[in-house]
Amino acid sequence: MWALLLTSTFLLAAVAPFGLVVERNFQFSSYDVLDRARLVSRLARGLDSKAQTGVAAVAKRLESDLADKVRRDAKEKGTSLSSHQLVAELNRLLTVSDLYSDADFPTAAKRERLKSLIEKSPDQRSREDLEQLNSELLQITLAPDLGAARGEQIWVGYAGFKIGVPLGVTRKQIETYIEPLILQLIVQLGLGVMIVLVAIIVTSPIIPDTFRSGALHLMLSKPISRTWLFLSKFAGGSIFVSLNLVFVLTGLYLIVGW
Repeated sequence: MWALLLTSTFLLAAVAPFGLVVERNFQFSSYDVLDRARLVSRLARGLDSKAQTGVAAVAKRLESDLADKVRRDAKEKGTSLSSHQLVAELNRLLTVSDLYSDADFPTAAKRERLKSLIEKSPDQRSREDLEQLNSELLQITLAPDLGAARGEQIWVGYAGFKIGVPLGVTRKQIETYIEPLILQLIVQLGLGVMIVLVAIIVTSPIIPDTFRSGALHLMLSKPISRTWLFLSKFAGGSIFVSLNLVFVLTGLYLIVGW
């Protein structure tokens, strides 16, 4: 019986390192610039625009040297401004605290993933919140010439090491849909099968051993009721099964909780 408890411990220890590895990176790379010439042209128009638009808000926060290069490249259709330089400047804008305004980005607040970030006051936003918000604003404004940054990526992990490729779901989707399904499968299938097997292993020897002629229990000097002997062994086996169940459930609860 104690071997079963030891086996359960080893199984829980083997399962415990499984988890999710989350990486958040809102920086753009040169590969995210999908059409450099058109992106430069749009930024140049934004520099001279008097309207309140997202492109104008982005363009007017460019460094003066780079803004001059944008105007010159757009006018002369030149290539002096590389994608790397553009991306470096856009990544600098990720930490600009006053990039967002309702007038410049009127549709941003309608996006579910940005709503909570926009509702926070600038003082309440962490650096990561600010980078996420500004990265989304830049991508919304400059699409399709600028691709989306990697953002939040989630892997299945074991002891902190990534397994396979990133999952195509968000943390909220995992918490809302996938985690309840996995827990339900563990309880209904995994624990159900385990409980039946443990119960069979623990209780199967009780009846034949109790009523076997010449059993050691029946050769004791004091008279023992076979019925009470059977019931006591059955109760002991049932208690042990319950202890195994509580142990495994508690272990799984702690693993999932962490």
